[in-house]
Amino acid sequence: MTSPAAGASRTLTAWCREATPPRAATGWAGTFLPDAEAWIPPAPVLPRLTEAERRIALETGTGLDGLRLLSPPPERPYLGNGSWEGLFAELGTRLPGEYVRLMDEYGAGISIDGDYLGWLTEGRDPDTWPLIVWPRHADQGPPLDGGLIDTLLDWQRGTLVTPGFAALDEDDDPVEFADFRPWDDRAYW
Repeated sequence: MTSPAAGASRTLTAWCREATPPRAATGWAGTFLPDAEAWIPPAPVLPRLTEAERRIALETGTGLDGLRLLSPPPERPYLGNGSWEGLFAELGTRLPGEYVRLMDEYGAGISIDGDYLGWLTEGRDPDTWPLIVWPRHADQGPPLDGGLIDTLLDWQRGTLVTPGFAALDEDDDPVEFADFRPWDDRAYW
């Protein structure tokens, strides 16, 4: 004797057979999607970096050269319509040289999580100002140990550990996550 559950299963199976007569695979899809075509998988994407470049980007590269491998700069960095000299006059001070070099190369941008890097303006020489992070989701911590470019390089490599600052997950590939999204003249400042 069969159980009621087995009978219900057979009944459902029989109903499905009766309600949906057999059709060719393409004919069935065409019933609902008359313009449907066979799916073709996309071509494989080649790695952005060779193994040698990847090793440099993640382990040995320094400064702007290392950063360029992880996050290529835009073709035309956006700096607005002013000049550095005009900005320095308006601020009443020059800015750290490392910042000026980075902006000349990349232009303006923003972090993925809305965190900000900046300087404690201690002393007269901007090149000696300590770098700090203003994390969006935590209190500001002590000054960071490195300069701006090396800090960005460490962050994009996934090796910068600072409370509140966005970090890569253990399984994330730094080369795939490293990115720079520049602002342009349409951006809201």
